[in-house]
Amino acid sequence: MLLRYYTTMANRDLLSPMELTARLTYSEALFHSVFEFAAIGIAIVDIQGKVLNTNSFFCEFLGYSPEEMRTIHFRDVTHPDDIQRDLELFEQVLNGRMRYYHLEKRYLTRDGRIVWGHLS
Repeated sequence: MLLRYYTTMANRDLLSPMELTARLTYSEALFHSVFEFAAIGIAIVDIQGKVLNTNSFFCEFLGYSPEEMRTIHFRDVTHPDDIQRDLELFEQVLNGRMRYYHLEKRYLTRDGRIVWGHLS
């Protein structure tokens, strides 16, 4: 059950729980569509580097199923020569010294090939 109401910026009217639920459902469906059907690979990674979720494009790029990707740490798919730089930048984001970073890096596919990608 929703415990609070969403207020609109235009007139500050309170929305009914049913209307709020409908808007939330729409928002979640929109996010899912953008995430899943993006023409770029997207991965959601926790602060320890474990992959929580990926879209289809990223799975295809690396050759893993979505279920396999959820058992992987980002180090598992990063070329050994690129791990240190990636970790340094990731740590700077976690420590608040940077908001984001970009990195050209090599990934390791499920079948052992090396593919280049642009991490952002």
